[in-house]
Amino acid sequence: MPINYMDKLTNQDSDFYDEMLKWFSTFARRSLEDFHRFTRDAGLTMLQMNVMMQVHYGGPCEMNTLLETMLASKAAVSQMIERMVQQDLVERSESPDDRRARRISLTKKGHQLVEDSVSARQGWLLEIGKNLSPAQKSQIAHAIHTLAQATVIADGHIGMPDDHRHKSQDITSNTEKSSDAIHGSLPRRAVSMNFRD
Repeated sequence: MPINYMDKLTNQDSDFYDEMLKWFSTFARRSLEDFHRFTRDAGLTMLQMNVMMQVHYGGPCEMNTLLETMLASKAAVSQMIERMVQQDLVERSESPDDRRARRISLTKKGHQLVEDSVSARQGWLLEIGKNLSPAQKSQIAHAIHTLAQATVIADGHIGMPDDHRHKSQDITSNTEKSSDAIHGSLPRRAVSMNFRD
């Protein structure tokens, strides 16, 4: 029987999780709405954008790899890839490992479309910033950084035995120190989210 963790929350915890859920719901809804709008305006289907996202972030791959991640027939995916080739979004070539297999990679236009879709999803965050004071922005940035650290620790604990958790915390601590050192010398870059159809 599934455990209802919400029943174990204190009033203070309940307020925290309520606000978290509200923010996440708004963030997810706005990001997906903007992403869908961009995809539609670009004359693409969500399935086509899904392929482009996968190749953009994962690198060139074989057709069979794409088929494993899609609920579509081989013939349907092949026809879609053909249309994308004609649109100058992807290129097909022989696989270096198997000459009978076809390797799919993005063109310059394809990569640019993916990057533009990310910008479209993030644009509304700039609008939020216009309604916040410098002090509020600093406070929120600090809170999000703390939340990100807690997320890394929690992610490492999912399905992990208790006797391994301290090791995970030590690894996380060292990783965060290295990350902070890198961020001190390099500009921070926005993190892209890969939404799948």
